[in-house]
Amino acid sequence: MLEPPEPCSFAVATAVYLTVDTDLDTHAAAALSAQIAGAFEQTEQRVVLDCSGVDWVDSSGLRVLLEATRLGNARDINVVVSKPSAVLLRLFTLADVAGYLHIDDTADDCQELHTTARASRGAAVHSFPVPHTV
Repeated sequence: MLEPPEPCSFAVATAVYLTVDTDLDTHAAAALSAQIAGAFEQTEQRVVLDCSGVDWVDSSGLRVLLEATRLGNARDINVVVSKPSAVLLRLFTLADVAGYLHIDDTADDCQELHTTARASRGAAVHSFPVPHTV
């Protein structure tokens, strides 16, 4: 069985940005959970999850997003679900969790920061599901 690749992860100032561009099933959710845990170790203020590329999600994917928010709240770290796909927005409504999650459906943080990281520091940027270095 193939392991899911790791999401985009790079730190800019006091925030960590993860780009999730895969279906969030049980297997991918476990990998994302591990990446979020690592992100909490890299910042004290903000974790942004760019979820614009999520086309399908099951209950395990929703659980990871809710747990990330809960853990972030406990650490006083703002966890933002940025640009959630229509599938995620519908699930958030059906599960009645939209009020619990910090959702920013207009943010363009990840794209801007990818460009900034490449231009200013030559930072390694990984996309999900296929890692690459820019």
